[in-house]
Amino acid sequence: MKRPVLDLSRHTRMLESLEGILAHRRAHPTTASDELYYELIVKYHRKIRQSLEKGEFIAAHTVLVPTEIIFALGLTPMHLEFTSGTMAVVLKNFEEGLNAARGLGLYPEICSTHRIMAGSFSQGWVPLPNAIVWSNMACDNTAKTAEVLIDMYQIPGFFVERPYAHRPDTVSYTAAEFRDMVAFLEKHSGRKLDPNRLEESLKLSFEMVRLHREINELRKASPYPLPNRRSFQMMVVGWYYQGSQEAVDYFRVVRDEAKALVEQKKGFTPNNRFRLLSISQVPYHNWKIMDWMEREHGACMVFNVDNDHWRDWQLDLSHPFETLATRIYQTPSSAQFYAPLHLGMVPDAVQDAKTYKVDGAVFWAHAGCREGCATIRSIKDALRDRVDIPLLALNMDFMDPTVVPEEEMKNQFEAFFERLAERR
Repeated sequence: MKRPVLDLSRHTRMLESLEGILAHRRAHPTTASDELYYELIVKYHRKIRQSLEKGEFIAAHTVLVPTEIIFALGLTPMHLEFTSGTMAVVLKNFEEGLNAARGLGLYPEICSTHRIMAGSFSQGWVPLPNAIVWSNMACDNTAKTAEVLIDMYQIPGFFVERPYAHRPDTVSYTAAEFRDMVAFLEKHSGRKLDPNRLEESLKLSFEMVRLHREINELRKASPYPLPNRRSFQMMVVGWYYQGSQEAVDYFRVVRDEAKALVEQKKGFTPNNRFRLLSISQVPYHNWKIMDWMEREHGACMVFNVDNDHWRDWQLDLSHPFETLATRIYQTPSSAQFYAPLHLGMVPDAVQDAKTYKVDGAVFWAHAGCREGCATIRSIKDALRDRVDIPLLALNMDFMDPTVVPEEEMKNQFEAFFERLAERR
């Protein structure tokens, strides 16, 4: 495969656009957490570009690879899915990226997030990392796409294998994989892992999770104290910054805002008509649909199972890599989609429906997600039979707005809201 020539003009435009969005937020303030979110997004992508220009080591990684290790090595992390995905969203060049992926032989059966990623890299639109760490911790698309990028750029890569089941022996195996990941990054970066920095990163990571759990307690309140976007913004900040002070600061601001509204017995939006359980991820190309649901229909997504449902994770600084391995098994999304359904997503969705007293559930049925869509029937039946909660399997696509247009998504929602209203 021919090595692409870098053309970072699109990346430059993305940075300029993000900085423009941040300037607009500052000029027209809404909430402190909203402004801080955009500050962190700008900071993250600006750091990647600065590291490229300074010749600093950029460690690219796929979703759920522990950023605590990258921070402890003093390297610049680059989240592969969201670096290319953010560019597509900000510049609205979905078709351009998907066409580039088609030229590589990647067709619609493959997740559009990963097609956008491969297409963007194939055209040299994304800063070139010094190494890639990828894994099977999210989905089979994640496990394979990085191989294309490594082949394309002929850069070193390391695959972190995470066994399927969560048991003591698989935690030990995954911990050994993380030790090997450290050795790989040390070899190629020339940096040595600082045990003190790893300990500090783990403490910050644990504090972020503690704050997330506090926020989850506040979400039980009615009226609901958060905007629909917040769950997904917390997800992005966690994937970018877990193990850093930035993540802790952001989650603390979100906690404080929600706490203040709960104490005042106020909701974020005055119209709290429906409480919804959200499952899977919203279309990244159209987060505005969450604002529309909230504004026009009083539909509050009070909890997202695979963004917010942390399983038990305890901090053990005497065994840092085992602690990290346990975190991966207990992290939202990893915990739900990797366990057998009767131990993972199904009981968590049922529990969350009860805990947050929801009226209905929405499964964002991404056309390119085989793992996710295969769970819909089991989750739908369990919610109906165990808690009498209806589920909407909303047809959509993460990164391709042409698969299901916005108006069609809104029509699906409006029919579902009518159904919920009739149940009262």
